[in-house]
Amino acid sequence: MYVNVPRAGAVTLEDADNFRAFEVRVAGEQQSGSALAARLGAAAARVDDGHAWVNDAWLRAQGAPRGEAWLADFGKMIGFARKQGWVDESTQAVRAHVEWNGGAR
Repeated sequence: MYVNVPRAGAVTLEDADNFRAFEVRVAGEQQSGSALAARLGAAAARVDDGHAWVNDAWLRAQGAPRGEAWLADFGKMIGFARKQGWVDESTQAVRAHVEWNGGAR
C-alpha cells in the first residue's frame, strides 16, 4: 500500500490491500521535510531523513470502509512494523519511505 500525495488535491491511500509494502509516493520534485509535512497534513505525524511517519489513525480511517477483515490484516502489518522498530509509540505513527516522482500524478 502507499500514501499518494498528488500535486493538488487530497492525500489518499492506494493499493490498500497490499500489506507487504508501505511507502509514501509524492508527485513533484523533492522538497524539504517541512514542505512535505504540510502537503501530507493530518496523514503524517512528522517527516525526517527520507521517511514520513504516517498516523495510524489516518490509515485506519482510510481502510475502515473495507471492513473488519481489512482492519485485522492491517493490524498484522502494524504488528510486523512494530517488531522492526518502524512504529513510533509516542505518536502512533508508522514509518514509510518517501518516493519522489517529478511527473504528474
